[in-house]
Amino acid sequence: MAIEGIIVEKDINAGIEFLIKGASKNNAYCYFYLSMLHDEGIIVEKNPRLQFTYLKRAAEEGFV
Repeated sequence: MAIEGIIVEKDINAGIEFLIKGASKNNAYCYFYLSMLHDEGIIVEKNPRLQFTYLKRAAEEGFV
């Protein structure tokens, strides 16, 4: 994953873009990962509202 630099060179912007594209296609993993990013507030600004929204969507898509 580009955000963590696993397999490919670390590129945070490309990683976030990848997650947003996946979330737009209702990918539960992308919703979950975006939720964790907004919870930690390290790569993106901490936002509890977005964190909850993404986590809820991940659960609705079956990510438990």
